[in-house]
Amino acid sequence: KLGDFKNWNCFMGISTDSYVASCGTDGQWTGAITHLGYPIFFKENYLHKVYGNYPSNYQIQTTECRGVQKGCGKSLAIVNEKLFYKSINGICVYDGSLPSEISQAFGDIRYSEAVGGSHNNKYYVSMKSEEDNKYYLFVFDNTVGLWHKEDNFKANDFCSCGGEIYAIEGTENRIYTLLGSGEKEHDGVKWMAETGIIGTSMPDKKYVSNIIFRMSLDVGSQINISIQYDSSGSWDQVYHATSTRLMSFSIPIKPKRCDHFRIKIEGAGSAKIFSITKTIEQGSDI
Repeated sequence: KLGDFKNWNCFMGISTDSYVASCGTDGQWTGAITHLGYPIFFKENYLHKVYGNYPSNYQIQTTECRGVQKGCGKSLAIVNEKLFYKSINGICVYDGSLPSEISQAFGDIRYSEAVGGSHNNKYYVSMKSEEDNKYYLFVFDNTVGLWHKEDNFKANDFCSCGGEIYAIEGTENRIYTLLGSGEKEHDGVKWMAETGIIGTSMPDKKYVSNIIFRMSLDVGSQINISIQYDSSGSWDQVYHATSTRLMSFSIPIKPKRCDHFRIKIEGAGSAKIFSITKTIEQGSDI
């Protein structure tokens, strides 16, 4: 009822009445949000959008599509007019037409209990992995289209306010600032980046003979570079450094002769990678 938010059952035939409509789709309601001025209600396999500006002209459009997964109603968040949420199969983005999946980078690992938030151009989501039952915080940068896996942070809620994004931690119920404007617990945040398979796309016995990394490190920052050959599962460390001053430098690495390999770059503290250059040479037929 208009003006009385606790009254859901006032039907006197006037403009301030409550409004109710039946819905014939199967399943439980899993989430709701206002997007681009329209209320949207979700089930796991349906999306219901309400059109109109007063009860007599309300219309409900039902779309059969990937909806919000059960238990993930808090994953709904809007970033740059796009609606992000957790469906059964992965993270979806909805722009007003049909949802599309953007979480192919997660591989075959399935997640649940998603809680999401937004700040500036990024979508933050904390989810529970069904592989090891641990919680992970992921951040999607909508500007460049990249996912970043942060840590094992379990969030109950997110809130963006005053240039900062806040989160309520799900174990101790403490409030954290994710961008670092509050009290910092430690310095030197650990990070990691891993490439895909390198070498399988090169025909005619060509191979990578040299790799040059161009990067800069802040004072006290550490970096490790490792290579995995032929999907062996083991990583060989080929470089390690701890910066004693702010510097920019190049790292030459000569990988072993192999069919293919991956590169993993790990570090702690601030680092910036400007380029990775590969030198290709022609090998023999043997």
